[in-house]
Amino acid sequence: MGKLSRDKEKQIIYNARKDPGQFDALYNAYANNIFNFVLRRVNDTNIAEDITADTFYKALKSIKRFNFKASFSTYLFKIAENEIYRFYRSKKLLLTNKEFYAAEDPPNIESEELLQAIEKLPFREREMIRMHFIERKKQNEIAFILNISKSAYYNSMQRALKKLKKIIESGKNER
Repeated sequence: MGKLSRDKEKQIIYNARKDPGQFDALYNAYANNIFNFVLRRVNDTNIAEDITADTFYKALKSIKRFNFKASFSTYLFKIAENEIYRFYRSKKLLLTNKEFYAAEDPPNIESEELLQAIEKLPFREREMIRMHFIERKKQNEIAFILNISKSAYYNSMQRALKKLKKIIESGKNER
């Protein structure tokens, strides 16, 4: 099942608040997208399945509090992002390997040099760049997922791009 229209999504959410069995339609519509989103960040199918399940469990538990300020899929991505952060905090791991980015590289991010430069950025800035340039998410959606305002997103993105430019330039000067 693909993405739901906003009206259909709203109706299913209202129904799921009364009958949790109705939540299956939301799961069927968004599970593959959430799983792929998680898999690109954890690079392990079993862990991605667990985090996806946790994401939908938390969404179901909190469905009565969902306020329709964003689409339900954006809400799910935010929960998934939080679960990924929780997973890595619990493992004290950092995402710095090339495979983290390789799953969805667009044509203009093929360069090994660029991938290495992106890996040198702090985690949050790497995520922001990846969501914007690789996953092509909208600014307001990224801001929502990262729990920051649009202006904070804009300022953070500008800083991240400046840092990335300096990293790339310093790498060229070293050669």
